[in-house]
Amino acid sequence: MNGTAPNLERSIVDTNKVENVKKIFSQDIIGAEILVAPADCKVIWMDEKLLVNDFPFLSNLDYFGLQKWVIKNCGWISQAQSVNNAVNKRVKLKGEEKIGYRPLRYGRAAIVEVDENVTEPTFIDIKGIGVAPDKIPELNYDSSGVLNINGGIVELIFERVLSKVFNLTSSNIDCVRTYAIIDLGFDCLSVDGSLLPSVCLARQAHERENGNMDIFPSNHERTDLSMKVEFFLRQFGITSSCRISQLELERDNGNLIIKHGFNNLGTIDYNTFSSNLGIELKNGVTLIDVPNIQLGKLTSSRTTKNVLYDFGQYKYNDTFLNPILFMVTDKSLNWGTYILPSSDQFITRNPRVSLNGT
Repeated sequence: MNGTAPNLERSIVDTNKVENVKKIFSQDIIGAEILVAPADCKVIWMDEKLLVNDFPFLSNLDYFGLQKWVIKNCGWISQAQSVNNAVNKRVKLKGEEKIGYRPLRYGRAAIVEVDENVTEPTFIDIKGIGVAPDKIPELNYDSSGVLNINGGIVELIFERVLSKVFNLTSSNIDCVRTYAIIDLGFDCLSVDGSLLPSVCLARQAHERENGNMDIFPSNHERTDLSMKVEFFLRQFGITSSCRISQLELERDNGNLIIKHGFNNLGTIDYNTFSSNLGIELKNGVTLIDVPNIQLGKLTSSRTTKNVLYDFGQYKYNDTFLNPILFMVTDKSLNWGTYILPSSDQFITRNPRVSLNGT
């Protein structure tokens, strides 16, 4: 599946439309690109009620009509993903094209406008749509461009579980909801070497922080809200910290090897680290949980709540044993609030409200 960068055609893009999309999604930078339609798309899961609620003009369609509408509006991939590459083989295409919009640091997602005669622009966010035009798919977690079926189902499960938790507790937080999961008709290679169907999630369009930033200064409201959300979810045995967001610090006497997820960030002097941050580590490896709470707002007037998006990193734990670190932009090594399990501030699972993990 080895591939090279595709020679993509330049397309005429309505610059006025791009500027309007920037305003709607509160982004300074948004790229417009040509998306292409895989020939063998099929809907494998769909929330009919949510679709009709968000798009009332669909109320006259039956189940099969809704499926066709979903494929027409959401069954797309990027041109860069459609060619032979390290993750998937060349994709059989219908020969149809559509303009997609990709904000800065948007990864494997893009925004498309719904093809309907409505009074105002209406958009859907699609995750698993492929890499941007200037990227080549790579067999890594964050640069493959695709979403396999296992990942799509995990995202859906945690979205629904978290939304239920927030609603039952009358929280001012909700989740970006998924309209449908679409099998794109081709398989993708996973990091473990397995081939799985490639899917995309059609989900509610939402506004993110400008530039799609996910860590902020210490005194930023998003930093405080992220801490509150993580602590709230931990009572139920849920965390947004997973292996790819964890810090692994390995002290070897005077040296400290730092890894973030599976990326080796290098080696620094341990004494300098310890004196600057006031942290003492034993020789050996220390794993630190780093929450990955991603917050935004829906682009419609359906709710004024903050909403979580992206749920692949969430997991259930019976217990929490690692220190927890909330990263910030205005501190050395992005080292924000650091809480040890022995601290009174450390929140762990509450058996009275916790999920059972099944």
